[in-house]
Amino acid sequence: MARRRTRVANNNRLLAVLIALFYWLLTIAILVPNSINYAEVRQMPSAVISLNPSVNKVKQGEKFNLIVSIQPDVNEGISAYQTNISYNKDAIRVDKVTLGSLIASPNFGSVGVIDNLNGIVKNIYNVSLNPGIEVINSGDAVILECTALYNGKTSDFALTNTIIAGVEAIALPFDLVINQVILLSLYDLDGSGSVDLSDLQLMASRLDNFNILDMIKLVREITIT
Repeated sequence: MARRRTRVANNNRLLAVLIALFYWLLTIAILVPNSINYAEVRQMPSAVISLNPSVNKVKQGEKFNLIVSIQPDVNEGISAYQTNISYNKDAIRVDKVTLGSLIASPNFGSVGVIDNLNGIVKNIYNVSLNPGIEVINSGDAVILECTALYNGKTSDFALTNTIIAGVEAIALPFDLVINQVILLSLYDLDGSGSVDLSDLQLMASRLDNFNILDMIKLVREITIT
């Protein structure tokens, strides 16, 4: 009988412990979420860097611009940027680089060094000299003046060693959008993206502007491609 009473007492104590544990967990479940300020919880900001040619299609020998623009995140402005811009050296020649108006004066920047032999413009940067002031509006960061060198290649623009930063000198995340330019031959008269017999027929109908020397060059491109 004594053993039975002891067993019942132990069971009661165990039940009391389980009930107490249940209410403790319930209290944590109610109080802890209320202690978090969800208004302060947000994803890391993300700016957008875009490379946009001034034209979608360009023929051999024609000039065009490549514009690098930056759209800062709405929650985090920028105060500096740096980048290298690479390109297909057999398809593009960079003639001049200028800094855009994204970061206004006073600023300290460099248009970098053009290396057409290796197809890259290196060490472009721009730093605002307005302490504590961030750029929050989108704008052009870099402008490349280019010449198309057609040989059936693509433009293949790319960014490397790219950093954008706010006033706290912390690198910010960004998304990258690159729009390539379509390079057309001088003899792609119909703008199809390739040189073929239809272009030769068009040339024959425009002998006021072309001659048989042009026809020979056009035929060579058909043969090469």
